[in-house]
Amino acid sequence: MPRKWLRKRLPKKDYLKNSIAFRILGERLFQKDLWHFSRRSFAGGLALGLFVAFTPTFPLQMAIAAVGAIVFRVNLPIAVLSCWITNPLTLVFFYQMEIKLGSFLLGNIEDAIYVKNLTGNLKSFFIKGVYLWTGSMVVSVLSAFISYFTVKILWRYLTVKKWQKRKNPKIIDFPAA
Repeated sequence: MPRKWLRKRLPKKDYLKNSIAFRILGERLFQKDLWHFSRRSFAGGLALGLFVAFTPTFPLQMAIAAVGAIVFRVNLPIAVLSCWITNPLTLVFFYQMEIKLGSFLLGNIEDAIYVKNLTGNLKSFFIKGVYLWTGSMVVSVLSAFISYFTVKILWRYLTVKKWQKRKNPKIIDFPAA
């Protein structure tokens, strides 16, 4: 069962009490909602983690996801682990995709009032930043929305399937000797 497997591998309370995270977050780190594997908690943690993963906040993603999990009371390990979709190897690909999406959505913003006064590299940096943040917000919201409802639907489907299996177990007929 995946729950048992995950629980064995999650950090223990004694280990966390000696960590920097405990010194910063205190007893809030041990709230039951943050470590419970329920449909709501798991789906929320995955949605939060993916939302943070696709924003251009790479060095701080796990910290933002952890604080967000505490604020929204969703599964903390899932939120932090799902941030690793954008790791140092995939980061460039995702950022390029988000810049292209942002430029597609916004069009040419070089003639905008707030960009006209900038020159050279600063202008290019600002324009790319606007495109990146626009594209990342679209990708973040879509990935969070899709992952949240996909987990909710799949979890419900598998639960109903398990109930039906328990309700109608197959009868095994042994041949008479």
